[in-house]
Amino acid sequence: MSDIIGMQGDITGGVQNGMSMIDIPSDGFLIVVDWDAHFTLDAANEFVEIELSFITTNQTLTNDTRGRISSISAQAEVLSAVGLHGFSVQKAISGFDVRVAGGERLFLHSNATAGVQGTVRCNLFVDFNTALTRRSARRR
Repeated sequence: MSDIIGMQGDITGGVQNGMSMIDIPSDGFLIVVDWDAHFTLDAANEFVEIELSFITTNQTLTNDTRGRISSISAQAEVLSAVGLHGFSVQKAISGFDVRVAGGERLFLHSNATAGVQGTVRCNLFVDFNTALTRRSARRR
């Protein structure tokens, strides 16, 4: 049995560190991350990157980061003369157990080309009914 914590953020272009954040209510295990995002990319080479993280600032361009949980992105390369182009990204990942502690904060970050508009939702399925092992353990 798991609880679902929903996160939501509005993308307004540029770097948005901590555009959404939550505090984990009690000790448990993150078992599924479900993404749903939509945005408008209306010029060539526009992009958006969204990250779920334990860290207060985005790590999208950082190698060997230990705080990123999951991320999604999209980029427009070639556009026709039709005008605005809407993009949607959906992703769900499961089959893992990431230990989360009560009071620990999780963040959504966005890094996008100036002028990119959109919304992102990230649903976290957390198992709060499992006895935790020693503090340094990250897996069940």
